[in-house]
Amino acid sequence: MLYNFNGVIVLAPNNNKNNPDICFVWRKGGALNDRNFTEHHWPGGYGKNKVRHYPHDALHPDFLTKGSVKKEMGVSNLVSQEIGHKIYKDTKIGDVLYLTYDTNIENMMEVLRVGFIDKPYAVVKDL
Repeated sequence: MLYNFNGVIVLAPNNNKNNPDICFVWRKGGALNDRNFTEHHWPGGYGKNKVRHYPHDALHPDFLTKGSVKKEMGVSNLVSQEIGHKIYKDTKIGDVLYLTYDTNIENMMEVLRVGFIDKPYAVVKDL
């Protein structure tokens, strides 16, 4: 069953120093945790995906630096935890789902083409 998230969704590469400082930001929320989907072949490869997330207006995110996102949110750091996501509750811009794609910029760019994000772990909605 899909979970409707009404907050802001941010997708970024992890904090590896070789990654570009870019985030995709969807401000209209999205449908999370689809478990019934056809597997997609990600250009940079990507392990065993178990859930798919669909940002609303997926093909038209804002492009911001991590510093800009942190400033808008009013937080000092963005950390996605080992499972590749974290929900920041009650920030200056509301609830924020922060997702990361390891070091794989190819897969981040593919999100812009296909309009969804595949991840190995579901987002727990009751955080």
